[in-house]
Amino acid sequence: MTFEEFGQDLRAQRVARNVSLADIAADTRINQRFLEAIERGQFSVLPQTYIRAFLREYASAVGIPAEEVLQRYGDAGRPASAQSSVKADSASRTAASSVRTSPLSGPMALPAAWRPFVVGGVLLAIGLLAVFLL
Repeated sequence: MTFEEFGQDLRAQRVARNVSLADIAADTRINQRFLEAIERGQFSVLPQTYIRAFLREYASAVGIPAEEVLQRYGDAGRPASAQSSVKADSASRTAASSVRTSPLSGPMALPAAWRPFVVGGVLLAIGLLAVFLL
C-alpha cells in the first residue's frame, strides 16, 4: 500500500461516516490543509514530529481505532515483500521474546531512564573518594 492509497482509504472511511474535514479541524484543532495532505497521502508536507499525533487525532475524530490507523501508516510505503517479511520477523521475535527473559527484569530491575543517573552517581562517588584519599 502506498501513502496515497492509505490517504484515500482514510478519506473513504471519513466520507462513509459523514464527517467533514471542517468538523475534524474544529474538533482536533489541526489545520485543515494538514488534514487534506493526510487524505492525499502527502506526508512530506506535514511537520514530521506530529504525523503520528495527527493520525491518532484524525482517527479518533472519525471513529476509527487509532492503533489500526498507525499500524497501517507504518505499513504504507513499504514494498509488499518488505511488509510480509516484517510481519514474519515480528512474529518470530514475539515468540522468541516470550520464551526468554532478560536478566534485568523483575521487581528489582532498574528502569532504563534511570541508568544514566545511576552511572553518573557511581562515577561521582568514585571521583569524590579519589579526591578524599589524595
